[in-house]
Amino acid sequence: MNIKEEIEKDFLRLQKILRELRFLRYSYLGDKIKRKEVEKIISTLGAWSDDLKEKLDAMTKPDGDYDI
Repeated sequence: MNIKEEIEKDFLRLQKILRELRFLRYSYLGDKIKRKEVEKIISTLGAWSDDLKEKLDAMTKPDGDYDI
């Protein structure tokens, strides 16, 4: 498996986790402490997800300008 495929797998796993955490956050709307903890985890993993997305975009976009 090449590096791009590994990054894609990690990115998709992270997206699934973030989606489940967002559902979990709504379960704790009444509990401020637990909701804050879930939001903190979401923000941390969201930053990781953004980094992986940037890496994937850099691997798929062409390097030059091909307009003629």
